[in-house]
Amino acid sequence: MIIRPSWRSLDPFLIGVPAALLLLSTVFIFSLGIGVGGTLWQRELLFASIGLVVIVLMSWFDYRVLWSWIWPVVVLVAGLIVLTEIFGFEQFGAKLWIDLGIFQLQPGELVKIVAPIALARVLIPAQGRPSFWRFLTGVVVFLVFFGAVARNDFGTAAVIASVCMVVFFSLTKVPVQRFLLTIGLVGALSVVVLAAANRAPFGGLLKDYQRARLTSFIYPDRDPAGSGYNVQQARIAISSGGMLGKGIGFGTQSQLSFLPLPHTDFIYAVIAEGWGMAGSVLVLGLYAALIIRAGTVASRSPGIFGVTIALAIAVKWMTEVVINIGMNLGVLPVTGIPLPFLSYGGTALVVNAFCAGLIAAIAVRSLRSFDR
Repeated sequence: MIIRPSWRSLDPFLIGVPAALLLLSTVFIFSLGIGVGGTLWQRELLFASIGLVVIVLMSWFDYRVLWSWIWPVVVLVAGLIVLTEIFGFEQFGAKLWIDLGIFQLQPGELVKIVAPIALARVLIPAQGRPSFWRFLTGVVVFLVFFGAVARNDFGTAAVIASVCMVVFFSLTKVPVQRFLLTIGLVGALSVVVLAAANRAPFGGLLKDYQRARLTSFIYPDRDPAGSGYNVQQARIAISSGGMLGKGIGFGTQSQLSFLPLPHTDFIYAVIAEGWGMAGSVLVLGLYAALIIRAGTVASRSPGIFGVTIALAIAVKWMTEVVINIGMNLGVLPVTGIPLPFLSYGGTALVVNAFCAGLIAAIAVRSLRSFDR
């Protein structure tokens, strides 16, 4: 499983970029003074250190072992989802976490990487186009994961859907035109379904907090002091930052507690207020470097399994960045999707570190004997 460690094999992009994002996260969370005595930044620093260790260790990991291990992992994650339904605690209207004392585990974050790997495991063994039954099995695997997560968390379910869709179309060799058309149709259908779910007789399809978020997105000025408050404050914070920002710790919206959840959902607004457009461009540049590197590794991997994993992770990061920044700008509904390596949260951080390490493991191996 573990190849003999070699420091020269470590990928500078896949360690340096996450390290830079984690440093930014720790600094800005420190500036917010959140937590008992303002010590939340210390927990973020601890998780950041664990994340960097995970990246290094995963770089020496033989990722091909996932081919055999994925089904026990699927069973484990499915069990965690069930336990969340039974023993999980509710926060902001959603039951997404299991309190383990040391930290709060969010199984939905695990599904973002487990689902596409399981889907690849189903589709790859077929020669050429997957058989009908294998394809149908893949659809069932996707629907089970999507349905289990979407019940409480549409945002995470959207990320899972986008990643799995790319895996489906890349492995079944669907033409690009049909792929883009399908994405467009799915997007249009999603809008129709969500709009219908907010009205009778379909109101029961969405929970109260989900309906409130959707309503505030469609009608942002209807309840500016209620459901639309978060987005309004995020917009003010971003626009007030100007070109160079107000400086770390000097933002009015973030420092005076006008901006809710500044360390998680809206940390992009905090950075934009503190560092202005320059900071926003820096963050986008770091994400672009990370995603491009993942795409490069995917294009150079000698095996289909490695290609699929790297591509899925690249799409995962890209989707999360688009959704999170989109909801900060008010052009997408608030869904609670964290910014990779920037938003506070132990589960998401460790999962993203695992993903970066997986890509690094694929990058340092050229085992051409592995045909899958």
